[in-house]
Amino acid sequence: MHGMLHEYIDKGTYKRFYNTVCIVYSYEISDKQYEIIKKKIYEMYNKKNEYKYDILGLLIAGLNIEISRENYFYCTKFVKYLFKEADIKVNLPEIPKTSDFQKLSGLKKVYKGYLRDYKLKE
Repeated sequence: MHGMLHEYIDKGTYKRFYNTVCIVYSYEISDKQYEIIKKKIYEMYNKKNEYKYDILGLLIAGLNIEISRENYFYCTKFVKYLFKEADIKVNLPEIPKTSDFQKLSGLKKVYKGYLRDYKLKE
């Protein structure tokens, strides 16, 4: 898969899996940390052809084995990378799983339910 992955709630995987359930959390960070993350995402988006979804890394992570390839990310590895770039001090294992993020202190649950019913606040 080439380029950054962009998911749509009403297309592709999520259209096929109509009953996907999700949990959305918020995590308080400083304005400076937010700006760093935003800038990094924009930089990556502007060079999206240089980044790839790391399906191999994701599969191997399930076996608790880490491989490191430049510009390859899967979901939790991407979030951990952004936290590190923004100097957000959290205690995450080398190979983070979704459940590791759910254990962070300071999380606030924003939504739990069907992904198709989730609406972003403007």
